Amino acid sequence: MQVARDRLRNARRTVEIHEPGGFGAGDEVWRVDWLDDLLEVPGEATWPRFMTVPHPAAVGSYGPRAEVWACAHNRKPWRWWQRLAARRILEHDVHGVLVWRTWLLTVARQSGKSRLLRDLCDWRLHDGVAVLGVEGDDVILSVSRDIAILREMMRPALLAWKRDELAGGPHKVGLVKGAEEIEATDLGTRWLGRSERSGYGLSVGLATVDECWDVLPATVDEMLIPTQAEMAQPQLGLTSTAHRNATALFPGRRAGCFEQLADPADGDLLLEWSPPAGADRADPATWRAASPHWSTQRERDVAKALQRAESGEVADASEPDPIAGFDTQWLNRWPARHAQRGKGTLLLELADWETAEGTAELEGPYVIGAEDNLGHGAAIAAAVATLDGRVEIGGWCCTDWAEAMGWAARLAEYRPGSRLYVGATLLEQVPRGIGLARVERAGVTETRLGLPLLRQLLAAGRLLHDDTPDLDAQLAAARVVPAPSGGLTLVPGPRSDLARAAIWALYGLERRSPDPRIS
Repeated sequence: MQVARDRLRNARRTVEIHEPGGFGAGDEVWRVDWLDDLLEVPGEATWPRFMTVPHPAAVGSYGPRAEVWACAHNRKPWRWWQRLAARRILEHDVHGVLVWRTWLLTVARQSGKSRLLRDLCDWRLHDGVAVLGVEGDDVILSVSRDIAILREMMRPALLAWKRDELAGGPHKVGLVKGAEEIEATDLGTRWLGRSERSGYGLSVGLATVDECWDVLPATVDEMLIPTQAEMAQPQLGLTSTAHRNATALFPGRRAGCFEQLADPADGDLLLEWSPPAGADRADPATWRAASPHWSTQRERDVAKALQRAESGEVADASEPDPIAGFDTQWLNRWPARHAQRGKGTLLLELADWETAEGTAELEGPYVIGAEDNLGHGAAIAAAVATLDGRVEIGGWCCTDWAEAMGWAARLAEYRPGSRLYVGATLLEQVPRGIGLARVERAGVTETRLGLPLLRQLLAAGRLLHDDTPDLDAQLAAARVVPAPSGGLTLVPGPRSDLARAAIWALYGLERRSPDPRIS
């Protein structure tokens, strides 16, 4: 028992992040009307390593309109990658509603991220309010870890609209450091710049957090997101270059996006330029992978930065290791592990889980859950009723999807009539003829409803588990937050394929009347 207890506690200390494969520019997933003219990558550009597929509800994008407005206002065209990012960020559904509630953008330093961020905010402040239907009821709030960084991002817009104000135009501009503000008086919209530690009492339509590697999760979860609850067309934009000492905010949300690159059910978009793990830091091809825009000058800059790092020169005061600083700043390499910082609440108490250890006589078929771990293994779980009215659950991690399906076949053979729940993108990867009564899709809804069910079964003393070290570890590390539509949502970060598989199995067992998707 002490070994199990220690294992559970250790699972809560750090989070390991597995990186999946992405989709190349030639993949069929990008064949949508609003991306057609961007699929041929220019010679000076790089396709993102990770980019979430188009939202299933999207029918178009406001990106081209934002691009025309920004280029006319600034007299400078966007780079190819900025055009691509804007197209994705501003995807909308058939009703004209933005489909991405949250978007994450991460690139190497000095790539033009601040220009894009400024233009997106400026566009929404002016032309965007009519397009989005939020005239007179929209506030844009930009936050940064460093007020000087924030002011530099906003500076061209502040100066341009201050000149307009002085010329009698419809703007009011505040230039006080830490309280920067642009108001379009004819539209009733405002763009505010604030530090991370400022209080936010306004309702906010678009909130952006720049260089958020050093921003606490609570700033977003407890101060920013609640300001958007009643707003039309809300979006949260998180932008950052990698950092070894990042808080859990960006790495955690990035890991959550990995789980939905091919099936973005939660409305979170990831745009990332970075090299694959193990790529040679001295290879210019590695440098290019992290740089959405490339030039001869940038190649010289990166080469010099590497030379300085190898000589021991520290360029980033917040990172004393010069090589680590180069890897994060110029290669945009996020750490593979980070500390668990405590967003949300723990899914379960260790004492409750330990008390539920045991077995009982079983009856009826299994309900099985299976999920992939972003290409780094898979998981299988099973729930079954007991003769005394309780539920026994078990599960384990597998080396790959084939092994997981092998276990599903053996479980189905042992208890005929067993059913299987799998992640949405895996339905077609379930072999036919393995003895399952039904195979059904599982995803956000099943997780949202299954998480509180696990808590309820534990609290009522109706849940049992035997020797389940893999399941122990994932459930111990799992943290949850309330879902807007009821139930609970897993906090992104820790490996959770087995936790989700187990939750789906419990949900399916209690539901008892599934609608078949395939058989």
